[in-house]
Amino acid sequence: MDNDVICSEIKIDKSILRQIIKEELYNLIPDIANKIPNSNVVDNNDKSITRSIKYSLKMENKEIDTDNDSIRCLINNLVNKNSQFFDKGDENMSIKEFIVKIVDKLVELTNIYRVEIENRKKENKDLNDKIDICDCNIERLKKELNDEKSNLSTLVDEKNKLEKKCDGLNYDKSKLTDQVEKLEIELNNTCREVKQIFKSIQKIDSKYIDELKPYIRLNKLEPFIVSSAINIDALDKIWRVAKLAAKNNEPETREIIRKYFEYMVELFNEAKNEKVVIIDDVNEGDFYNIHDFECIDSNKSYGGIVSKVYLPGFINNYNNKRIEKSLVDIKEN
Repeated sequence: MDNDVICSEIKIDKSILRQIIKEELYNLIPDIANKIPNSNVVDNNDKSITRSIKYSLKMENKEIDTDNDSIRCLINNLVNKNSQFFDKGDENMSIKEFIVKIVDKLVELTNIYRVEIENRKKENKDLNDKIDICDCNIERLKKELNDEKSNLSTLVDEKNKLEKKCDGLNYDKSKLTDQVEKLEIELNNTCREVKQIFKSIQKIDSKYIDELKPYIRLNKLEPFIVSSAINIDALDKIWRVAKLAAKNNEPETREIIRKYFEYMVELFNEAKNEKVVIIDDVNEGDFYNIHDFECIDSNKSYGGIVSKVYLPGFINNYNNKRIEKSLVDIKEN
């Protein structure tokens, strides 16, 4: 294989080539030593061969670097020590063998490097494929990261909005809690009053209970309240039982039922959110008239002034119709 072929196969580093030459020169020394007993001694004229070898190493009188210089010294020493044992044929043969060994070594290295280069190409291809896969994964992960950042930003915005809304709700809750506490206090006071009325009604004489039973539920508090304030007819029934107690001269029972009636009128108006039923504002000293008053003593005349109020009457404010007259006693003129 010639030098051009070798060079076309692979680019050999100069330092590698120099190392090969050194190794082959060292290997050449024992070969020369073995030839010494059988070699002819050269005369002074044959020393021109040695000089020509030295001259060829000067490379046109140009200085060379350290590696080349060491190789030149090695060859000079080899030739100087053994020049008397060389004849032209032996010397030429040694140089030829030396060059052949170098070429063989280069061919061997070329083949090794070719295999190594192919392996490296394959390894590089595998590495490039892995790098491409890694690049794809990196791009995918970057996209996922950007998506997650975007989602996180959206979630943070929603979180801030929810926190703001939560603060508003907490404020509303605080206000409602205050209202509830006030209503609970009011309800407790109201319940206390209606509970007292309910207990008081349970204790009145059974004849009055019997009058109320067809219209009012007396077994439990809640049905008692609802049935008592459900409509004007229920209120009128309560008023009539109070009137019956007044005419029976049972003032304590009359006052219990009167308070019961007035409380239910108030509750009825609150449920309607307006004053549907208005209780008469009647006082002692008012002039008696047959349209608004009823005297408890039917034997008295129809003239005079109010001397005592037993039970105030009431009207329907929707149509301004009187439902019951005020029950009073009068002082005749």
